[in-house]
Amino acid sequence: MEAILRAFLGKKYDIMKVLAQNASENGICLLTIAQVCELAKASKPTVIACFKELESKGVLKRLSNGCYEIAKNFRIFYT
Repeated sequence: MEAILRAFLGKKYDIMKVLAQNASENGICLLTIAQVCELAKASKPTVIACFKELESKGVLKRLSNGCYEIAKNFRIFYT
C-alpha cells in the first residue's frame, strides 16, 4: 500500500508521513519547515507547497511557526 501511495503522491507522501509520525496523540506536530525538509528529504518549496495544499483541504492547521495540528481523520492512516 505504501508503494502505491508513494507512486501517486511522490514527495507529498513522505512529507505527510513525517508530519503524522511526529505528531502527538492529539495531533500536534512541533516541527519547523526546515526540520520537515530534512526528515522528508524534500526541498523547502516542495514542503511549503504541500503544507499550503494540506491547509487548504483542512488536513493541516497552522497554530504558530513550527506548530501544526493534523486533522483527526488524517491521523488514522499513520498511527
